[in-house]
Amino acid sequence: MKPLLQPTAIQSFSYSFLCVLFLVFTACGDGDNPAPRGRYDNGVFIVNEGVFGLGNGEISFFDLDSNKVTNNIFGQENKIPNSATPRPLGDVIQSMIIHNDVGYIVANITNKVLIVDASTFRQTAEIPLEQPRYITARNTKGYVTEWRKGYGDPDGGVAVIDLTSNTVTKRIKTGPSPENLLIYNDKLYVTNKATNLVSIINLTTEVVETTLTTPAGPNSLVLDKNNQLWVLCGGIVQYDDKFNVIGKTNGALIQVNPVNNTITQTLPFSDTDAERLIANPTKDRLYYTFQDKLFVQDISANALNTQTFLNRDFYGVAINPAGDILYGGIAPNFRDNGRMVRFNLATKAPLDSVTVGIAPNGFVFRQ
Repeated sequence: MKPLLQPTAIQSFSYSFLCVLFLVFTACGDGDNPAPRGRYDNGVFIVNEGVFGLGNGEISFFDLDSNKVTNNIFGQENKIPNSATPRPLGDVIQSMIIHNDVGYIVANITNKVLIVDASTFRQTAEIPLEQPRYITARNTKGYVTEWRKGYGDPDGGVAVIDLTSNTVTKRIKTGPSPENLLIYNDKLYVTNKATNLVSIINLTTEVVETTLTTPAGPNSLVLDKNNQLWVLCGGIVQYDDKFNVIGKTNGALIQVNPVNNTITQTLPFSDTDAERLIANPTKDRLYYTFQDKLFVQDISANALNTQTFLNRDFYGVAINPAGDILYGGIAPNFRDNGRMVRFNLATKAPLDSVTVGIAPNGFVFRQ
């Protein structure tokens, strides 16, 4: 039998070297050493409107690793060219979403949507619009409500945005003061705040397929765990030319079956001013503000819960994805910085409070 070849010293060294390289590259794989996280990858963005007409709206960031807040992150990350001066974000920052790791910030009076990298908050583009309010997105399209010439303009509607080119491809007229919007089952539901109508847009044809007649002043909407749509109608107050109240129509919380777009339940309010409808992550409880207090409503109840959940006047409200912390925005006035206050959702005990920008109206979670 021919004897087996014995490895030479060079062969042994090469084999050992390859083993070491294998171990090094294996140890550096994504599973053991994930890619570094961006500065804004684990926290909460706070949308601060600012003072109307002064252009000092801003975004704050609450870091969940350190529980510390950084204000005006857009200005810090986007300086005025050839300067160390922070660049202003805009006038009345109305809302913000994150879609596919891209942030879309709606500047109402500045008439545009600013687009940023969600991890670095560096601006990449912007889209001119006409008094935009709220935005949602699906795949490569975004949908933005526009008041056009202002509150009550009958030409208000939804701008359709191509998110690959960041251009408006179509405008869909819905009526006066379109506000919040929601996508479900290839339909876009749009609340028209100055009316008693919800417009339902077919996203395939991009036309208004039908309208739903609601109580006065629909302003926000959510989907529950049973895929039933809830619409919060805040009512409408009429004023004369001297801003005296000359009449009002109370609102209601309604449940809608989106299969046939029929109202299945109407829970009337005793007055106007119901706003900011949200759902918890399990979608079995609804939260909203009404006359400077926060209320909670079980989706199985057949009457409004009149017991106050928190006796706090929130200008913005949200619940974290884990469903254990409630975030509230406090706006003492529209001149000074506001505060973000966090509460244990189960016990309602306050957890902490930090100073943010002027008029904090919303929260966007990134974890």
